[in-house]
Amino acid sequence: MLTTMLAGSKKYRAVGELGKATDTLDVTGNVVEEKSYDHITKEAFEEKLKQFTGEIMQVPPLYSALKKDGKRMSVLLKQGQEVEAKPARPVTVYSLSLQDFSPPYFTIGLNSPPKNEHLLKMYLPSGNSRCR
Repeated sequence: MLTTMLAGSKKYRAVGELGKATDTLDVTGNVVEEKSYDHITKEAFEEKLKQFTGEIMQVPPLYSALKKDGKRMSVLLKQGQEVEAKPARPVTVYSLSLQDFSPPYFTIGLNSPPKNEHLLKMYLPSGNSRCR
């Protein structure tokens, strides 16, 4: 794995908001669901992040740069066209850490190969969250 990491990696920093889910999985979307997040502790959140480290399977979000018929799926959706979800595929997360936990907001740091840009749109099941 070290040779893979040396071949290139990207570091990301994302701020998320607990308790809200949007249709685009980011701050640009409309809030489609709200849940209580009072039960989520910093320790529980850090434990949940461990599930997203290493080789994981992820269904790419519909609002992403992935293409259908040569056009970005996010553009097609904004035009009102129907887009079918792509199947889950393997992605690699070298490291994922909680940098700040100030409910409802949190900040995570992520290190992954350069081609995993859609990882920033993660749905964290320990209460809804959206990244901005």
